[in-house]
Amino acid sequence: MSELPAEETIWLNGYCSTGRELQYEWDTDGDGQYDASGPTVAVSTPTCGSITVRLRVTNVHGNTDSTTVTLSVT
Repeated sequence: MSELPAEETIWLNGYCSTGRELQYEWDTDGDGQYDASGPTVAVSTPTCGSITVRLRVTNVHGNTDSTTVTLSVT
């Protein structure tokens, strides 16, 4: 878990994913809906508490993998 200042904009990236022609989808506010795409995304930390950001990566064969990170404010 990373503790960050409230209302800070941070950049996350999925560049460690390997393969060609990957599709990146991000749930940036923890609501279960993917709302951004691309290998990098800007996320605003909450004013209090924490959020969980999810990244889903899909390759050309339709195989997917996902990971999450929880961002907490100080």
